Amino acid sequence: MVQSSEALDLKIQQCLERIDDLLSKNFGSEPNGLLSGSGGAALYFKFRFLQSGQTSFFEKSMEILEKEVEKTNLNQLEPYLSIGSSSVSSIWLIDQLILVKLLDEEEHIQSKPWVDLSIETTSVEELESNRHDLFYGFVGKGLIAIEHNRNAAKPYIIKIVDALLKNLKYDTDGAYWLTPKPPYVDTSYIINLGIPHGIPGILLFLFKCINTYDLGSAVKESTDKVVLWLRNRLNKENNTLPYEYSDRISGTGNLGWCYGDLAVAYTLFMHYEVSKNQDSLIKANELLSQALYKSSLKGISHYSEFDIYDMCLCHGTSSISYMYKKICELSGNPLANVESHKWLDLTLDNLQKYFSNTEAIESRRYEYFNTSCSFLNGLSGVGLVLLSFIHQSDTQWDKILLLDHKKSS
Repeated sequence: MVQSSEALDLKIQQCLERIDDLLSKNFGSEPNGLLSGSGGAALYFKFRFLQSGQTSFFEKSMEILEKEVEKTNLNQLEPYLSIGSSSVSSIWLIDQLILVKLLDEEEHIQSKPWVDLSIETTSVEELESNRHDLFYGFVGKGLIAIEHNRNAAKPYIIKIVDALLKNLKYDTDGAYWLTPKPPYVDTSYIINLGIPHGIPGILLFLFKCINTYDLGSAVKESTDKVVLWLRNRLNKENNTLPYEYSDRISGTGNLGWCYGDLAVAYTLFMHYEVSKNQDSLIKANELLSQALYKSSLKGISHYSEFDIYDMCLCHGTSSISYMYKKICELSGNPLANVESHKWLDLTLDNLQKYFSNTEAIESRRYEYFNTSCSFLNGLSGVGLVLLSFIHQSDTQWDKILLLDHKKSS
C-alpha cells in the first residue's frame, strides 16, 4: 500500500538530508565527471535547490561545478568525447544550468569548445562501425549537441541518423542493430537490448530526434521496422527476451534502467507515443503486466553483512522504482504507480540501514556497491530519484537516461 503523502514526504526528506551531508563531505575526494565522479553531486544539488529554494544548495552545486570545470583540459583528450567522458560530462552540466536560467547564456563560451570538439572528433570509422553507445559513442554526442544548441546541431544529427539507418541489419523479424563490444578494440558484435548500449537506447534517441526535427518519413519507417523486430522476438520467446546476448552486469536484476523488461516496455510505450502503433501499446502492456507479476529481488546484488540491496540508479532498487514511475506517466496504469512506491519504500529502508553503517560499509569498498557521488552508481542518482517523488514537476536530469519524454496530450 502507498504511504500517506505526508509520511512519505517526511521519510524522503530525512533521507535527503543525510545524502546532502554525505555528498557535501565526499565530493572533494571524488574523480572528475558526472557518471562516476563528483559531477553527480553538482547535478543533485542543482535539483535540490530547485526543489527547496535554499541558496546553499545552489552555492554547493556551483562550487562543485567550478572544480569540475577547472579539471577539464582541451589538451588532455579522452578516447571518446561523449557523455561518459569526464570532461564532456562536466561541461554538459553548464548547459543544464543555462537551460533552467541558473547561469547566464554567456557561460556557453565555456561549453562550446567541448561540444564542437565532441562533434569534430566523430570519425567516419565511429559512424560506420556503429559505435552508437550512449555514454561512449555518437548517440551521447548527439544528445550533447542537441542540448547545447538544437538548431545548430541539426546537420550533425542528420549525419548520425543517416549512419544509424545505414547500419541496420535485416532478417525475417524486421530490422535491428548490432552493437560493437566496448572498448571497441574487439571486432565482435552482439545484439544488445539495454538502453545505454543497445537497441532501446538507439530507438529512444531517434524518437527524440523525430520529435525535435523534421527528418522525413524514412527515419520513422526504419524505427517502425526495428520495433517490429522487437515485438516479433518477444512473440517468439513468449515475452522472455534472452538477455544473455545483451551486455549484462553480473549480479544485477532485469527490471532496471540499464536493461531488462521495463527498459523494453518503456521503449514500446514511447513508440506508441510517436506512431500510435496499437501493436506496440499491446506488447508494452503485456511486458508491464509480466513485470508486475514476477517482480522480485532476485538478481539484485545483496550485501548480507548489512542486509542491504543495491540501490543505484543504473540497475538497483531506485532504478526499478523510477522505471515504474516513468512507465506509469506514459501508461496511466495505477499498478505501475503502486509498484514504483513499493521499490521506493525498499530503497528508503536500505538507505536507513546504510546511514547506520556508513563508515563500515565505505571501508569495505564493495565492487558493486558504490556509495560515492556518482550519478549512475552512487548516492547522487539515488537522491535524484527521491527528489522526483516530492518535486515531480522538474525531473529534467533524466534526459541523460533518455527518459525525459512526456506523454502526448
